[in-house]
Amino acid sequence: AMLRRGQRRRPDDHFLQGSALDLPFRDGTFSQVLCWGTLHVLGTPSGLIAELRRVAMPGGRVFSAISSIRRM
Repeated sequence: AMLRRGQRRRPDDHFLQGSALDLPFRDGTFSQVLCWGTLHVLGTPSGLIAELRRVAMPGGRVFSAISSIRRM
């Protein structure tokens, strides 16, 4: 459901479902890599950080963000 919602809202973007610890991209694919709302839910985030760095180009940037949503 989450992927379908994203595709409706951003039809020009490409969405994939998979494991953040095994991204389906070659080494050095992206100049920028963003991890949003995943890092804090892993018991040991070092594997995710290594995977983000793997798909980033040499000299590329890796970003991580944690969002806090307060329900009322």
